[in-house]
Amino acid sequence: MYPGLLFYTGGLTVTLFATADGTITSVVDETDGTTDIWQSIDDDPASPTDTDWINNAIDPGTVSNFVDVTDVPADFGNADTATIIVRFRGQNWGGGTRVLLTQIFQSNESTTMSDEVTVATVTANGSFDNTASLTITGLDTTSGKSVWDAARLRFRWT
Repeated sequence: MYPGLLFYTGGLTVTLFATADGTITSVVDETDGTTDIWQSIDDDPASPTDTDWINNAIDPGTVSNFVDVTDVPADFGNADTATIIVRFRGQNWGGGTRVLLTQIFQSNESTTMSDEVTVATVTANGSFDNTASLTITGLDTTSGKSVWDAARLRFRWT
């Protein structure tokens, strides 16, 4: 899975990628590893790698992970809009629907900088698929570089 998190501010387009792990709760990578999760979601959306990914390790409920994202450039004033692209698939569960949500937080992982939005809904095992670019709503459009440099992206499964 990869996040391609795009910010638009005036005429500037900024693409942010995962750079480090934040808090991880019952999320594993493609080898069932529980550290360096961010390395399995750092692909460029233009050239995804389907051999690395992250997954909810248990039945969803309290399953989530935070990842640090790259700093914004020096001339970043504030965000106007943000979109995310996530490559996903459903695999190896006994049925039902799984929903992947995302939200942006400050570095403390508790102060929100956006609404939580549904990125993907999967109802059965399947092959990888791309979601359309999804607008992240409720975006913090007043904070500047010092706040955005420490931003974290949370993925949560329900």
